[in-house]
Amino acid sequence: MRLIEEAKDRFNATMYIGSNALFRRQTLEEIGGFATGVITEDMATGMLIQANGWETVFVNKVLAVGLVPETYRNLLK
Repeated sequence: MRLIEEAKDRFNATMYIGSNALFRRQTLEEIGGFATGVITEDMATGMLIQANGWETVFVNKVLAVGLVPETYRNLLK
């Protein structure tokens, strides 16, 4: 995703997909908070932000690290 998002950044087309994102409180308040009621709340939130005229910026640096489930069974837990 890094290469794709970096390229999309030139057109203010970076999408919020997942975690490790930083938002201005004013931006979230303006759009009514994080999108709910949809399965892709991250992407819907990002689209609402851009539709309301806010600019998105992709920062191509590792700012956080973490672990992910190693198996599908653990993912379901």
